[in-house]
Amino acid sequence: MSEYVPLAGSRREPMRGSKRTARADPSLVIDITLVLRRRRPIQGRQAPLVRMHRSLFGERYGADPQDIEDIRQFGESNGLKCKTISQAARTIVLRGTVADVSGAFRTALALYESPLGVYRDWTGPLHIPIGLASTIQAVLGLDNRPVARPHFVKAADDQGQASFLPRDVGALYDFPYGYDGSGQRVAIVELGGGYSVADLNSYFVAQGLPIPVVTDFSVDGGKNSPGGKSDAEVMLDIEVVHSISPGAEIGMYFAPNTESSILNAMSAAVHDDFFRPTIVSLSWGNPERYYTDQIKAAMDGVFIDAAAMGVTICIASGDSGSSGGADGINVDFPASCPHALACGGTRLNVTRLGVIDSETVWNDKSGVSGGGVSAFFPLPPWQVAAGVPLSAASSGVSGRGVPDVAGDADPDTGYSVILHGKRQIIGGTSAVAPLWAGLIALINDYLDGPTVGFLHPIIYLDWLTRIGFRDVTMGNNGAYSAAPGWDACTGWGSPDGSRVLNSVADWYFSQLQMAYL
Repeated sequence: MSEYVPLAGSRREPMRGSKRTARADPSLVIDITLVLRRRRPIQGRQAPLVRMHRSLFGERYGADPQDIEDIRQFGESNGLKCKTISQAARTIVLRGTVADVSGAFRTALALYESPLGVYRDWTGPLHIPIGLASTIQAVLGLDNRPVARPHFVKAADDQGQASFLPRDVGALYDFPYGYDGSGQRVAIVELGGGYSVADLNSYFVAQGLPIPVVTDFSVDGGKNSPGGKSDAEVMLDIEVVHSISPGAEIGMYFAPNTESSILNAMSAAVHDDFFRPTIVSLSWGNPERYYTDQIKAAMDGVFIDAAAMGVTICIASGDSGSSGGADGINVDFPASCPHALACGGTRLNVTRLGVIDSETVWNDKSGVSGGGVSAFFPLPPWQVAAGVPLSAASSGVSGRGVPDVAGDADPDTGYSVILHGKRQIIGGTSAVAPLWAGLIALINDYLDGPTVGFLHPIIYLDWLTRIGFRDVTMGNNGAYSAAPGWDACTGWGSPDGSRVLNSVADWYFSQLQMAYL
């Protein structure tokens, strides 16, 4: 018998407030996703110097065929059938019973009751054969524990608020005029809820905007399912993206709310050689501590793939300030991934003449801009000179600073949308991720061929941050305070859209030598 060793980063603890009630049904058939190592490392990922076509990515940087075969044989020897293989995404989905999966990874699956409902999970680490220890990077899907929440906040009063249509917010931020995102495709990942075509049509017809072209994609059985609370997230995302970039197509990637499915959905969007999005927006997340280390590393691996292919990842930084909605000091994941554009929140105050009077960190009874210092990801090279502080947590460690950028998120100065046939006002950092996704679609439209892709090495250039952003210097999110330059409340601040476009374009056309392989 092969020697087994713990899989690094797979240790799981019961959800707080949960209680084990029974063992999981051993005959239940489940799908698990294994993430494999790269065939070779991606060079120069810190700057978008080379863009890899999706059709060639798998062969160059995906999983090694021999590793895939080794995993297929491992699964077969344990009664697990190979369902799907993605060389590019470095994933293999194996299907088997709970009994077979438990035996393959030397664990016991049980049912737990929690405030979020009954879920299946394990405790302690998973185990894998020592001969596959360097091959397997993550094993996901043994559980169906909910892992993320949407980051939208409804205004308390939908009638008397100082709200804006999304395109009005774009105008206040001087988003570039004359471009509509034509030729761009924006992927929006949702872990629940759905949209109403009738609501979308009435919303955009009333504004004289074209009806959006929306294509649905199902991941792990997820689908457009309107009728619940998460509809507010889905409708907000679509209405903001299309209002800002009405010429862009939208792809909706619906997936269940689990660790394996959130990874599979982001990976499906990044590696989709059919829809081929240039931007991916996600407005769901939770404190880093709620996730296993293996999913955190695997998710940033997907975002590194995106950077190599010229795809920008926009993620909401959360609505619970420096606590992240948990005890102590926490940042939100996946916003804490170094290769994600983490989007924080502000309160936007406008004069009667329709110009910005002031902008502060969003922090009131409705919610607070998420931000802080990662306890898992180290400080990335592009943030070394940004002045990221040590974590305010007791550990006081250095790490990836969150967010990178910001925008209007306070529901008191929120976005007027149509939801379930009614006008509603919604805020939260959920609005900021699609706002930035729309702006990047406009910039890509202007670039007419190249894409912004991985934006960090550009926006962390000193000259661009001084002229391309509205620096937010007032307010705090709990443990961190706004200050001149980058801070852990709003990053570099909100966008001065036209200046961001001009600065990015100047950088590209003067320094970037594109090579499409």
